[in-house]
Amino acid sequence: MATGESPSEPLSASVASVDAPAGEAGSMSGLDLRHLRYFIAVAEELHFGRAARRLHMSQPPLSQQIRSLERQLGVLLLHRDSHSVRLTAAGTALLAEAPKLLAGVERLTSLVRSFGNEVAGQLRIGFVGPTASLMNARILRVIASRYPRVVPELEEMSSQDQVRAVREGGIELGFIWDTPSAPMPDPEVDSLCLYEGDVAVAMEPTNPLAAFSAITLAQLAKERLLLVRRRIQPEMHDAITSALRRHGITISTLLVESSGIQDMVAAGVGVALIPSGPIVELARGVVVKPLSEVLLTVRTMLIWLRDNRLPALERYVEVARELKETGQLA
Repeated sequence: MATGESPSEPLSASVASVDAPAGEAGSMSGLDLRHLRYFIAVAEELHFGRAARRLHMSQPPLSQQIRSLERQLGVLLLHRDSHSVRLTAAGTALLAEAPKLLAGVERLTSLVRSFGNEVAGQLRIGFVGPTASLMNARILRVIASRYPRVVPELEEMSSQDQVRAVREGGIELGFIWDTPSAPMPDPEVDSLCLYEGDVAVAMEPTNPLAAFSAITLAQLAKERLLLVRRRIQPEMHDAITSALRRHGITISTLLVESSGIQDMVAAGVGVALIPSGPIVELARGVVVKPLSEVLLTVRTMLIWLRDNRLPALERYVEVARELKETGQLA
C-alpha cells in the first residue's frame, strides 16, 4: 500500500550509529514517549498519510520524528519506499512492547497522582455476569459521588482470568463467582464476599412450573436448561454441571451466550439457573422460583491483590464493605 511519503535519502542514511553523540537528533539517554506514540500510529496503519491524520499532524514532521526515533535507537524500524511501509524485525518487536510501556507510564502517573490530597486515577475492574455488574454499578455510583476523579475501566472476563489479571497487575479489582467449598486459589489475592445465595430457576410466566411456589429437582430434570458456554463462564458452568451430576439429574441443555440467557428464558426456549435474591435484575417476561432442595450455593466475591496500596482501590473496597454492611448490595 502507498506510504504517502516522498522518496528521500537512502534508508541506510536514516539510522545513525549507536555511538552517535548524545546531542544529535535528541537525547540518547532515554526514549521520548511522544516518539513511541508516533511510531505506534505508523506501525499500525503502515501508511504515513493515514497515521498523520490519526495523530492530527502533517506528514513531513511525522516522518522526521520516526527517523529521529530510529537514530536514537540505532536500528531501522520500518522498510519504506514509494509504494509500501513494512515493519522490520526490530519494528515488530517495538510494536509488541511500546503500547505496554505507554500503558505502564499512564498507570504510574495515575498511581503517583492518586497519592495527592484527592483520590484520583484509573481503576481497572473485571466482572462476570449481571449480578456482579449490578453490584459494581451500585459501588461506582458512590465512588463517583465521593471521588469524582477516579476513572473506572470495566472488562468482562471469567473468574479464573480475573484472578490471574489481579495477580499480574492487569486489573486492580475483580468480581468473581465461586462456591463456599472452593477456596481462593491464590493466597496473595484478598477477597470480600458481597453476596451468597442458592441458585433458583428462571422461567417465562406461562411455563407450568410458574404455578408452583418451589420447584423440585425432579421437575427441573424435565426442562431444557439454558447454560452459559463454558468458555465464557467456566467456573459457573462447571459448578452447575457438577451439582446436577451429584444429584443424579440428567437434563437437556442448550449452551448460550451470557448476555442473552434471560432473553432466551423470556422467549420460552428453556429455563436457567441463576442466583436468587433482589440484587439480580430480571428481564421483562422472566419469573424466578426457588428450588425445594439446595442444588448449588454461589457467591459473588470482590478480589484484589493484598499488597496493592493504590488509594482508589482502597476507597473502592471501603465503599463495598459499607454498602454490604448496610444491606445495599443484597
